[in-house]
This record gives sequence, C-alpha cells and structure tokens, in this order.
Amino acid sequence: MAWYTTGTIAVSGTTVTGTGTNFLDNTQSIGPGQALLIPGSGTVKMYEVASVQSATKLTLKTTAGTVAAGQAYAILSFYTDSVPDFARRLAAQLSYYQSQMDGWQQIMTGTGSITMTAPDGTTVTISSFSKLTADISASFPRQPSPASAGFTDANLIGPSNYGLWNCAASASYSIANLPEAVAGMLEVFDQGAFSGSQRYTTRYGVIYTRSLTATWTAANPNVWSSWVSAGNSVSGSFFTGDANTLTTPGQYGVTAAATNIPVAVTGRMLVETRTPTPTTTFGAITQTFSTFSTAAANRERIFRRSFDGNSTWTAWVEFYSTNNKPTPTDIGAYSAADNIASWITPTGANGWSVGSTVVRTGYRKVMGKVQLSLNMTANGAKADGTTMFTLPAGYIPTTIISVSSAISDLTTANRAEIQPDGRVVCQGYNGSQRSLRLYIEYPVEI
Repeated sequence: MAWYTTGTIAVSGTTVTGTGTNFLDNTQSIGPGQALLIPGSGTVKMYEVASVQSATKLTLKTTAGTVAAGQAYAILSFYTDSVPDFARRLAAQLSYYQSQMDGWQQIMTGTGSITMTAPDGTTVTISSFSKLTADISASFPRQPSPASAGFTDANLIGPSNYGLWNCAASASYSIANLPEAVAGMLEVFDQGAFSGSQRYTTRYGVIYTRSLTATWTAANPNVWSSWVSAGNSVSGSFFTGDANTLTTPGQYGVTAAATNIPVAVTGRMLVETRTPTPTTTFGAITQTFSTFSTAAANRERIFRRSFDGNSTWTAWVEFYSTNNKPTPTDIGAYSAADNIASWITPTGANGWSVGSTVVRTGYRKVMGKVQLSLNMTANGAKADGTTMFTLPAGYIPTTIISVSSAISDLTTANRAEIQPDGRVVCQGYNGSQRSLRLYIEYPVEI
C-alpha cells in the first residue's frame, strides 16, 4: 500500500490547498477515488478525492469543513502491484510522455518560449527553434552593403554598427581602408581591444583582422590598427605600385610594372614584421621578392631588404642558388680565366730565342697570379729596351716589373723588364752577355 504525505494542507469545504505538495506526482498516481486522511483530536477523518486540479489543489466529494494551514495529511493510494495500481501508473506515464512530445513539438515548430515539466516535477523553459534563430540573428545582425548605408570609409563603421556587411559590389569593396579592393564580407564586432574589432574575408578566402587602438567615436574614427592577414595567404589582386609602400604583413602578387623591386619581372612579395604593428625601427619590416620568370636570367631569383629606420629601405641583396650561381667576382674568387695551368711558350723576337729545355721557358696563370719562367739567348748584342717577346692580355701588369737575370757577367746589370703594354724587354745586353734566365710570380693587379 502506498501513502503520500509530502507537505501540508489547508481545507475550506471541499477544496484542499497544499503547501510543498505535488498532487500531480506521476509516481504516486493520486486521483479520483483515493482516500484523504486528516488526523484530528483522537480521531482520523477520511474523505474521498473527487478530482485533482494541480500540484497544490484537489477537490473532495464531501465537505471537510475548515482546516487551518499546516495540517498534516495522508492520501491512500491503491495497493501496490494491484491491477488498478498498474493501470493508474501506466496512464500517468503515458500522460507524462505525451506532454513531453507535445512540448518538443512546440519547440521545433512553435514560436516563443515553451515550458516543460521535468520528471522531478520542476518546470523548465526552453526557447523554440524559431526564437533561437531570431535571437542569434538579432545578436549579430546582417547589415546592408556599406555603400547603400552611405559609408565610404571602413574606419567609419564602428562598434555601434556591429554585424555582417556585404561587400560584394565594387562600390562597397572599393571604399577606403579595407585591406584590399576585392569582393568579400566585412564583420564588425563590439568586442576586443577598446570594444571594437573588424575582420574582412575576401572572395578568395584571404582573411584580415584589425582592432581599435583607442576608443572609437564618430568624431574620432581613425583609431584602427593596421590590417594583418591570417596565415600564409596571398592577396587576391596584383600589386602595380611602389614597393616602398608595402608595409602591411602578407603576400602580394607583384607585376613587372611595380617600382622599387629588384628586377622588373613578375614575382611574389612577402612582407614580414617583427611586431604586430609595423614600426620604423631598423629591421622591423622586411621584404622578400621571388621572381616568376621562364627566362634563364631571372628564373627562381630571391632578393631581400629591410626598413632601415630612417624612412628608407636598405639596398636589395640577392640569395644565390643552384640555378643562380654567383660569379667569382661576387664572392671574391678567381675565375677560370685566372687559372690556366698549362705553360705557354713565347715566340722570341729581335734575335731572342728560347734556350735549352733544361730550364723551362713559358708563362701561365694560377689563382690569379702570373708565373713567368725564362731561359732565352740573344744572337748578338742588344740595345736596352729591345723587345724579347710580348705577353697577351690577361698576363700584363699595370706597372713596370724589373727582374734580374740569374746569369750575369758581373760587369753589367742584366735583367728583363715587363712593361704595362705587355712587352718583355732586355736591359744590359749591349755587351758580351747573351743569356737570360729568371723566374717570377706576380698578380695581374700589381
């Protein structure tokens, strides 16, 4: 047998009003035909329930007179596990589930807010789907296009105009202070630094963001930070202006018409900054330019420069690669022309001829230095300055080099002089001396 005794009651005639009661509790199956017991002074009076109106109100079949509030009571339910008890509990459960289904039907197809009863008897208010959609739309409204709203500058669209702005038409995406003149959508938020931020998404999926640097007002709207692109994205339009003005971080497609690029070819410009907001500090902004060209001379070339802190840019410097090797001059090395290891035998002139092969006669170039070895013989006395042979270009010094002969008659200063015009002449051979033997190394630049 089940008893329900939760809370207290007050009685006025046939009306019973409960305090802290739940006469609709499905687990108790309170309903018509059940007995309400009210204890008195030495007695217990019993009344039959006629109907249940709410969790705190029911009606008796006969009057119970007047009973003050706070009266204890007991309601006799059916015998547990009896057929009537099962029928009442089943009916109560089906009624509860039906109320839940009715409630969810209202949530999905109705409007406004829906109140539902939880299994423990508490009530819960849930917004319908249509109300949720309307609330979300109202929290971040769909705005018209900036042009149709009279805006000519993105700086003027402040936090008070929060929402999603349509920039599909040229009149709207060409307004001032958007990150680039490409169709897209502008989102304006009333959150973030100084309660304001903007996000612009182009039709190509490039995303830019910026925030306020001070409190925005209609009288002082130019307080936005620079636009910053999100991730490794490329601008949707080609840049044709002055590369010196590219200071906003991001990647840009650059045409050969642009100025202040290292070479006049199409390429990609990567702008990087050391801080979120570009400054004039040395090295705070760097540009890297990569060429796009099928011509061998400009294929896959990479250049870099940085802002020098004095409102100017440093000179472009180039990175070398396997496709773009440096010249020997670029790295301070000797070229192939500066390394001719084979000896070249000169042809004597004016009666001078190459002597025996015991001592080599010839010249060559190794690591930029000329090596000259001579073993020559004259067919008679020779006046000073007589040309013995002439060196070709690439072996000629810029000043006169005078070298003494290893063979001398000790009465004259026998020597050879290498002239800046390439001639190798004899000195001190107008007497009996006929042979000249020497070796010298000298750099071409001497």
